[in-house]
Amino acid sequence: MKHIGIILTLSCIFTLSARELKLLPSLMVNLTDQAIFVPRNRPLQINTVSKVERGQPFTLNAVLVLKEPLKKDLHLSGSVVISAPDKETTLKWSDQIRIPANSRGIIVLPRYIKVIFDPEDKLGDHHFKLTLKDGENRILYASAKVELVESITDFRMMDKKEFDQFFARYYSNPRPERLLAALNYFLTEEVVARRRNRKRRYDPRSILHGFAEAFKLNPQFFDELANMSGTEPQKNFDFAFLLADIGPQMYTKHKAAINPHVIAQMEKFNYRNPMEVKRPELPVHLEILMSEFLITGRFAAVKRLTATLTKKRELSIHEVKKLTDGNKKLSPEQQKLFRNWLMRTITAIALRSCLKDQHHLLRFYLEYILNNKVETDKQSAAIIAALLNEAKSTQGNKK
Repeated sequence: MKHIGIILTLSCIFTLSARELKLLPSLMVNLTDQAIFVPRNRPLQINTVSKVERGQPFTLNAVLVLKEPLKKDLHLSGSVVISAPDKETTLKWSDQIRIPANSRGIIVLPRYIKVIFDPEDKLGDHHFKLTLKDGENRILYASAKVELVESITDFRMMDKKEFDQFFARYYSNPRPERLLAALNYFLTEEVVARRRNRKRRYDPRSILHGFAEAFKLNPQFFDELANMSGTEPQKNFDFAFLLADIGPQMYTKHKAAINPHVIAQMEKFNYRNPMEVKRPELPVHLEILMSEFLITGRFAAVKRLTATLTKKRELSIHEVKKLTDGNKKLSPEQQKLFRNWLMRTITAIALRSCLKDQHHLLRFYLEYILNNKVETDKQSAAIIAALLNEAKSTQGNKK
């Protein structure tokens, strides 16, 4: 069993009327971002996991509840005892955790443990017991249990309804057991239908990027994914994009099992990641970033999206219609200005739609960006404020 202790999160405090310590095993990968970027008067979203298979990463997250404000700084030392069916392991924290004076409520401790079960780990229940001790030898305990099973994969056929729901809120409710079935449905049914129904060429990159992000979180499926790449020739290009996006940790180790035609496609773009978006410049980049948010729930994707809302020179659709009257064509500079308008407009529409679908985490991230002036100017701040006010008004009407 591999254990990786990482100090990353900041304390995130909310009011609650009890005092206790909880240890929460989870597949979610955005708890650090939530602790940093979700305003302190907003709730965290934490989903726990009870069953995993070998090679599947998960984290153990400690949450401390303080009923009364601390009168002075609290310095905590701790250890985690892992009891497996055949052995017991103890992990000690090398450094103390400091909880500042006046802290009160739910505190996400600034340390989590990443756990991956190895092939030699035995199946069955694995118990985790966390012990916290302060400078005055007061002790708190918390425990959790995760069952190691032979396989979590559910290969049942997926339909369109389940597929549409699968990625809609994956960041808060990961379902890796259906990941392979979802990919099979997308490549055999969804892509074919979309390409047939659209007059213009369908671009699957945003959905493929969502799959890539999900598979990065579930390397236990890399061998099955490599085997899937050899099924049908028409899928070679889609698989090349997907595997290149996942990265060398997948295609280097499993290259022997990957369809040679897929490898040939990957070689054409020198194995670079065709879905990497550092700063969005095309409409498809916006779709890729939104897909990344829906899978991971991470702040970075939202931050890059809102960068398109800042003020730039642009040409609106109405101005373009006037300029192209009589079959005239836009100059390269005019095309760039029109693209600026298009990117800003599409971003606002996408954020509005996501807020309308009750993605509270997006609302909390936008509040942080607005309140802390994260790479915003007057225009982007005004747009974000308007989107938040509209979402608040809509939710109020529903209530």
